[in-house]
Amino acid sequence: MALYRIKLDLIPAGAPANWRDCSYDLVVPLDRDGYLSIADWKERRAECVVRRLENGRPEHRGQLQCEAGGSWTIRYDTGRVFDVIRNPDALRFCEGERISIQERGGIFRQFRVAQIRPILNCVAFDHRRGAGHPLNYRR
Repeated sequence: MALYRIKLDLIPAGAPANWRDCSYDLVVPLDRDGYLSIADWKERRAECVVRRLENGRPEHRGQLQCEAGGSWTIRYDTGRVFDVIRNPDALRFCEGERISIQERGGIFRQFRVAQIRPILNCVAFDHRRGAGHPLNYRR
């Protein structure tokens, strides 16, 4: 089972290709075909973390959760679920692909998979404390 660090960049309508106002850094388990793996997530869920970055706002940290029915959500440190990754069954993480995320207030936004990198030697941690945080690991 492999964990991957994935960077998603917002695709705003009408903005230049290099415009980055909002992005996500995810650490997720992917199968050989690039799909999220529920079985692998169950084994290493503590390591499946998310950072949401927006220009001019504090960083949000949370964890990737697989909900009943197979939908994927991001549960932030506040305990609230704000973001839902849509169409998880058809969701393949591949550089250049588009990912639809429903954010606060029910707003759907499109993100581009900007980068996918395997994470080596990742260990369990408490993401709220930051110790051993997989987002700090390098390839």
